[in-house]
Amino acid sequence: MTSDVGLAYSSPEPSDPSGAADAATAEAPRRPRVWFPVVLVCVYWAVVAVTSFTDTPTFYRFISQALVLLGVLLLFLIWWLFNRRVVWSDRLIVLACAIAAPVLGRFLADKTLGPITVFNGLPVMITAWVAWMAVARNASRPVWRNGLIVVLFLSLASFQLFRMEGLKGEGQPDLRWRWSTRAEDRYLAGAGGARGGAPVTQSTTQASAAPLVLRPGDWPGFRGPRRDGVVRGVSVATDWEKSPPKLLWRTRVGPGWSSVAVVDGRLFTQAQRGENEAVVCRDAASGSELWAHEEPGRFWEALSSVGPRATPTFDEGRIYAQGAAGILVCLDAATGQKVWSRDVLKDADARLPDWGVASSPLVTGGNVIVFAAGQSKKGLLGYRAGTGELAWSADAGAISYSSPHPATIAGKPGIDGISDAGNSAHQVQILASGDRVYMVIYVGPKGQENSADATRFRNSFKLVK
Repeated sequence: MTSDVGLAYSSPEPSDPSGAADAATAEAPRRPRVWFPVVLVCVYWAVVAVTSFTDTPTFYRFISQALVLLGVLLLFLIWWLFNRRVVWSDRLIVLACAIAAPVLGRFLADKTLGPITVFNGLPVMITAWVAWMAVARNASRPVWRNGLIVVLFLSLASFQLFRMEGLKGEGQPDLRWRWSTRAEDRYLAGAGGARGGAPVTQSTTQASAAPLVLRPGDWPGFRGPRRDGVVRGVSVATDWEKSPPKLLWRTRVGPGWSSVAVVDGRLFTQAQRGENEAVVCRDAASGSELWAHEEPGRFWEALSSVGPRATPTFDEGRIYAQGAAGILVCLDAATGQKVWSRDVLKDADARLPDWGVASSPLVTGGNVIVFAAGQSKKGLLGYRAGTGELAWSADAGAISYSSPHPATIAGKPGIDGISDAGNSAHQVQILASGDRVYMVIYVGPKGQENSADATRFRNSFKLVK
């Protein structure tokens, strides 16, 4: 009996090695192969490098990077969801965190970053995702999964350290430390503090009451006297290594996108000063401020930041300037005193465009002409230069960030510009004479038609009453 009992306990059933292996595999599944996502990440960053360090136009650079990013995200998502080497529950948990990370990052980021947190953050997150999978291939399942989740959130946490002061000239974001002093605040501190509340004109003792006169070589507005961007009668040394330009003066200014008009030894531009938009006159030789006129208004959006978008126009002793918030002013060019002002959005029964009012005034035929916003079919406005009275309006599209330009249409003076009329960006031409507008011509996508002969487009004429 004793021997029987001994035999019973000394003969255990043989173990099942295949079952143990299955259990181990379920606990620590094979890690996914990462060559495919590595290729995706490399392709994306290669496109970014090529388009950023070559002379690729800003629009095409943005579109190419966005399309490649979209393709990479789609292919990576498909690869992740159908990857059997990752437990299904882990795939869903990590994907949920990958969605939550940019949402949380966008919520916590400085508002000036706008879409940068998502557009620039997603490729950083995917890159960190792939890097962790490559580094942690031999980690246990909990370490591999939980570490990946931490990496996803940390990859976007870096964006909390920055803010953006708009775009640089080449279209790249101008990033600064979030805690650093804004350039606008430094400017306002030196200019006596923030302004806001009511129109104001400030002059110095150097401001002259004598009328200013347009002289040969002057630059009276956006893109010059003919608004064609051509400087005539001037010779410029192009080899700046042998003949570098000499710095005459430098001064701090408020934010904005305005360029400069030059008349009779004076510079005219626009800038943001606190809660006011300012038209500023400076001495061309010294840079000292002669006068500044301010109107309440502050327009801001994430990509272009704050400040006026247009450039002042000089005509017969007066300055005409339009702010990003839609206020058009006429000022005495010598003193800065206001002659009249109009709210172009109110006159056009329109709302503020997404990127502000950007039209630099055109003075022709006794009228001051600007693009506003045309949701009520009054996108193009003509004001009498002397009084500011609205002379006419025309349906030239709902939105335009273009400045009107003089043109000759069928042998008569007209106006040329770009708007969203139709299904895409179109060239809009308005045949105008004095206070009367005869027709609007939607030529089609710019560059596809010759606008010299208006009779070619009679089928697209639109009468304006």
